[in-house]
Amino acid sequence: MDVSQRPDDLSSDYHAAVVHLVWNINRKSKERTLLCGAVELLPREVPAPLEVAERSCTLSGEHFLYATDRVLPLAAALTWYEQAKAGSAPRPDRAGALNAQGSDRFASMVVDEEPEAPTFCLAARSVPFAAGWHCCSRTRHLIARSFRIDQLWTDAELAAACSWLEKEVHFDFTHTPEFWGSTHLIAPNPVFRELGRRLDRTKTPRELVLCPTYRLGIEPTALQFELEGTGPMGHVFAIRTQLVQGTTRIPLPCEPGEYHERVIDPKRGLIYELGPFTFPGSFSTTINLVSSTRHVSIPLADGSSGDFEVPLVGSLRQSITTGDATQDTNAVQRLREAERIRDQRQARDSGQRWFRDQVPDATDELRNLVGGATRRIWVADPYFSPEDILRVLAASRDPQVPILVLAGGDHLRSHASGVELGDALEATLSTCATQGRMNPVTIRVMRGSPPPLHDRLLLVDDALWMLGSSLNAFGSRGTMLLKVPDPDPVLLDLRRMWDDAEGFAAWLVTRRAARAVPRSCDDDE
Repeated sequence: MDVSQRPDDLSSDYHAAVVHLVWNINRKSKERTLLCGAVELLPREVPAPLEVAERSCTLSGEHFLYATDRVLPLAAALTWYEQAKAGSAPRPDRAGALNAQGSDRFASMVVDEEPEAPTFCLAARSVPFAAGWHCCSRTRHLIARSFRIDQLWTDAELAAACSWLEKEVHFDFTHTPEFWGSTHLIAPNPVFRELGRRLDRTKTPRELVLCPTYRLGIEPTALQFELEGTGPMGHVFAIRTQLVQGTTRIPLPCEPGEYHERVIDPKRGLIYELGPFTFPGSFSTTINLVSSTRHVSIPLADGSSGDFEVPLVGSLRQSITTGDATQDTNAVQRLREAERIRDQRQARDSGQRWFRDQVPDATDELRNLVGGATRRIWVADPYFSPEDILRVLAASRDPQVPILVLAGGDHLRSHASGVELGDALEATLSTCATQGRMNPVTIRVMRGSPPPLHDRLLLVDDALWMLGSSLNAFGSRGTMLLKVPDPDPVLLDLRRMWDDAEGFAAWLVTRRAARAVPRSCDDDE
């Protein structure tokens, strides 16, 4: 049985294609960069859409966006895909035509094909230009090897482009940077439009009822249907049968928690897959009549006023349940609860620690984290103190690893034992330097009173941790050590704070000059 389909075999299933293109034009260099494209094949029962006008968007005085959708004969569209695969695809001419032999092309781009031709994969996630009617389309993708969108646009241009493309392409590129510069070959299911299913619990044994809606002009072949049932302890059963014309009824040995199904065509290979999914026994709807609202006005942290309306639960509430709810057995409930506890414990062990009156344990945990650094250590703490640099140095095992410290000016201007903490920190660094084997240390001081950072953060290589207290008090009272699940946006803003901060040496010069001038208060500059 073939599990793929060569391009020259596609003519039996598809009659035309729509080539979707989005590109950028640089006004200065005149270079045209293909940002995303797709070749959407049209099954024989699907008519070609009407041509629409080319759309454009001005991002800035330098960059312009264009989008177009061109209907082409099948062979011409597949030829264009091969040109894109070679890294030199033609762009539409002024008449809107895609001349595969023309010299006017998009900027060359190196791409990798996934999966390699002639294989297709079933799209497990949404891709640009995918549509709901495709019914589990087979896809092949050209992924740009090294193209980075931040090298083409500024942050403002990127935000404007993503907003425009979400309306024009109906796809959000914000969270899928891997699709910039990509091209997709989309082959919708050529055999059936949908696979209708229901679970008939009135039969003994219960039956799965299947009713595919075949495409017009398609003679159903011996499609093989596979069904897998999974329970809390693993796979329960696997059933393989052939879909017949009309309705297929499949007796089930039991009703597991989840199902997974697929359809295999003897000529085309795997053409449909769904799962895991469940059959709900009932639906419950609650109707609440909101009769009044509460108006609340409170001051916000930035000094502005917040006005809020809270809908209050009314006196009329009605719940409606449709169908018979299925109840898990005691065994299933116990197994699932145990699995939930294990997942929770695993997440806790890998991403969070709690310390109270456990200074030695908390210190050992921080030492283990810092000691494992191989590339960088970054402490961001508005209450960073002179002895904290000793704590970091005492934990670092590799003297080549750079240590970055983002401290708060407010705290460094405070006193301890009659000495300003900024002066004490300088003395501590000087003492460490004379003792040798010191990591390279860079300290910057945040401006502002209070500083722009509230939480304490510790970055070890690429892992970012949030500390519930400063290093000097960590673990003495109830303190949380929490691994940040998505550090990138935090680090982006932290780098902005770092760039806005002042070097420690320059800050000390300014601070000492300010102390030499008598004044009533120590305002941060």
